[in-house]
Amino acid sequence: MREGIFCFILIFFVLPLSACGRSKFEDIRLLEADSEQTEQYQSTSDVITENQDNVIVELKDNVESDMDELISDYGEDITLSTVEEAITPDDAYASVLDEFRTFCADTSERGSYSIEGTVASYYHMYDAVLYYSYYDIDKNGVLELLISMGNDEDIGGIVDVFGLNDSEIVCIQGNDTLGDRSQLTIYTDGTWYREDSGGADNGVHTFYRLDSDGFGLKEIEKYIYDSDKMPAPFFNSNKSLTDDEFFELLDNYEVVSDIEWYRLEVEEIADYDQLYKAFSSVIKGEHEIYFWQDDFDCDGQEEAFGITGIEQFSNLENVRIYYISSDGEATCIDEISDMYGYGDSYFLYPDVEDFVFIDTGDTKFLSLGGIDGQVVWLYGVKNGSAYQPEVSGEFFEFSMDEENCKRYRAYESSDGGEGVKFYEYDIVSQEFVEVF
Repeated sequence: MREGIFCFILIFFVLPLSACGRSKFEDIRLLEADSEQTEQYQSTSDVITENQDNVIVELKDNVESDMDELISDYGEDITLSTVEEAITPDDAYASVLDEFRTFCADTSERGSYSIEGTVASYYHMYDAVLYYSYYDIDKNGVLELLISMGNDEDIGGIVDVFGLNDSEIVCIQGNDTLGDRSQLTIYTDGTWYREDSGGADNGVHTFYRLDSDGFGLKEIEKYIYDSDKMPAPFFNSNKSLTDDEFFELLDNYEVVSDIEWYRLEVEEIADYDQLYKAFSSVIKGEHEIYFWQDDFDCDGQEEAFGITGIEQFSNLENVRIYYISSDGEATCIDEISDMYGYGDSYFLYPDVEDFVFIDTGDTKFLSLGGIDGQVVWLYGVKNGSAYQPEVSGEFFEFSMDEENCKRYRAYESSDGGEGVKFYEYDIVSQEFVEVF
């Protein structure tokens, strides 16, 4: 809330109506202005020109000082009853940008992502660089998120566009792949032009606009290009155009030129290749069953668990569990002669991670066993080393309680009958503690 109030106070400083000389009581009254006044101030603030940017920077420290005085005198509970906290585009699109960052850092593409299309197909292949920007394409007051893929020297072309349906992020463009010969252009009147070239002889040229809802894309005109149709190779069901006529059509549009691009910075994480190579070098001739890297103890460093064994129909035999530390040291931490139900390529099933990991919110555990009368084994990370919590190997089922996501249900019998206990994870001891 402090940031929202700060932004609101800043508007008063840059408006022609000077705030100088007001008492703190008058400042509070202005902060609690009614919704009609608020809309007027916000409307006026929209016309601040680029020439006033320096003024805003110069006044920033003074506004922060006044804000500190207001809070000092009236407490942190200062609120704007008629003004919602401002949400920046970075906040609104944070989840999408974070997933792109994680995807880019995953050089071995071992993770599972919702990213599709051009980035998914070509980013790692070409060792590309992503850029992003916010731009109100249809001038409805809502900024869209644009993603461009290029390299260190060239921003490249737009490949993904995201919009907002209230607070929900919607992918407008990006579910399909823009190939090497495809290009997406945005014009100042809100028109999108997409060129999909099949080579020198054929292609598709499509014009789009955003729907009135601001996140749906509708086709307004499409031309097929076929060199065999000369002298009018651009055509649709209504008309045919010569080369000159089609390019004259394009000349009627003005390409957006004021988009400000930012490089998507990718935080370096423990290299998947580094930990996987450490695992591979230790297991030698053993048959790899599974490998998964994550920040299991949520300390900002990633570790990994690996499994080897022999598949015998629906079961695994001669199972060995490996832990790979964040610095790349791989160690066998457990051996299980038979593990029921984990054969038949079990670990290749979609969303298998939902079943073989327990996420307490503070830490994550590899969870194995619990099938066909076997107990459940849990493996976690404490102080950089692998460990098994005290409940590991004690119960035939150990899983999140459906009625309370902070509680875990443990069964002492293999049929799930009597003998149920409840546990909660204690972050201090890093153990599951029984609750009554």
